[in-house]
Amino acid sequence: MFKSRQCTSDKGSQRKLKVTMNKCKNYFSNVKFDGIVEENKELAKLIGKWYDKNSTWQNAQRICNESLNAPRNIFTKVEINKEGKVIYDKNPKHDLKEEISQNFSYHWLPKQDYDNLILGKYCNCYAHIEGAGQGIMRASMILDNCQNLVIRNNFGEIIAKSTLYVNKIQGYAVFNNVESSFSYRDDESLLKIYKAFLRGSKAFTETYNKNNLDHPITKISIGKNRNTILKYLTDQNSHPEILVQKSLKFGEYSLNGSGYAGNWEEKQRLVLKRGLNKYV
Repeated sequence: MFKSRQCTSDKGSQRKLKVTMNKCKNYFSNVKFDGIVEENKELAKLIGKWYDKNSTWQNAQRICNESLNAPRNIFTKVEINKEGKVIYDKNPKHDLKEEISQNFSYHWLPKQDYDNLILGKYCNCYAHIEGAGQGIMRASMILDNCQNLVIRNNFGEIIAKSTLYVNKIQGYAVFNNVESSFSYRDDESLLKIYKAFLRGSKAFTETYNKNNLDHPITKISIGKNRNTILKYLTDQNSHPEILVQKSLKFGEYSLNGSGYAGNWEEKQRLVLKRGLNKYV
């Protein structure tokens, strides 16, 4: 069954809004942002589907430019050349993703992908360029220790997202939470999202550890607050509640002054732990 996307506000509550004629006109019209050239017109089209302020357009360009100094993926090998410069692996063949499937699929979204800017619009949360979670959105694009895991439906559309932070020194990682589209919060959809999320988590840790033998990840946790798949994370054997592993203060990366810290702060559950060369 086809499920249409909802129109939502930019506030943290992400309430549903009525679709108006003006919104439809804005969606389908040619956007008149300043400084559109051939190199950025695709970005302008994407931003213009959701926003109409020139300041938003300028911020989108700034963040995309910042992301060019970050790795494509944070799980690939990092090398240091003779001059001491960090060299990232930016080969798209090393991306982690599944084929589109009726059971949904995971995709570790490359940090330079424009969709990172508007994941909150796809997943009915505030992690987007004008949302209260702008800081987590920006951190996921510009830092070498954060990346977005997205879940796609059988049409290839993004319907859920989660942002991972890796503490490279202490060898642990924290997912902020999992947010999903209002249209995919029935039991069947959430179970598929949960299973795809676990597959993506395992693929990440196994690949990361192959490329970071000296500092492997031994444990991954996830925040409980505003977590749409929480009902599938309450198994005390597989996903017990654990001591909070510190992550980032995501509000520090906001361009709009948001103080959002993250949904991992109060309580966390275990996602995966390392044991006998595999993750369980």
